[in-house]
Amino acid sequence: ERNRLLMLDTCQYEPKNMVEGQLKVETLRWADEQLKKAKEDGMNVLPIGHHNLLAQSRMYTTQCAMNNNGDVIELFQKYELPLYLSGHLHVQHTMRSEDNRGVWEAVTSSLATPACQYGVLTCRDDGSYQYGTWSVDVESWAREHGRKERDLLEFRKFQEPFLRRV
Repeated sequence: ERNRLLMLDTCQYEPKNMVEGQLKVETLRWADEQLKKAKEDGMNVLPIGHHNLLAQSRMYTTQCAMNNNGDVIELFQKYELPLYLSGHLHVQHTMRSEDNRGVWEAVTSSLATPACQYGVLTCRDDGSYQYGTWSVDVESWAREHGRKERDLLEFRKFQEPFLRRV
C-alpha cells in the first residue's frame, strides 16, 4: 500500500527502432513529476525498465546501458531510490552505480534462457528491498511429468552448450 512501481519505456523508436535504450527528455520530466508526487505521498517507488542502467557485462559492452544513464542515475539519486529492475541482458546480476553507494540495479534473468532463473523481490516495511534468485529445477519437473526428452531430463548438461549455441 505504500509502494508504487514506476514503469519506464526505455526503448527508442525514432527515427527507427534501435537496440540501444534511452529515456526521452519528456519521460525524464514526467518521471521527476511522478517521483516528486510519490515522495509527497510518503510512497516507496521501484523503477522498472527494459534497458540496463549500468554497464553490467564485460562481454556485451555496447547497446545495453541506456545512452543517457547518467541523467537517469541522477534522477534516481535525487529521490534516493535504492533499486532499479531491468532486463535486456537477462544475466541475473546486481551492481551499484558507485562503489558501496548509489542506486542498486538488478538485471533480471529470463525463464526462456538457461539456467532458467527467476528473482524474488521482497519489499520491507522500512522501504528496503531483498532480492534473491533461484533456478527452476527442470530435471525434477521433467521426471514428475513423465517427460522422455533427454535435454529436459539432463538439463544441467544441456543448458550451457545450448546457451552458447544461441
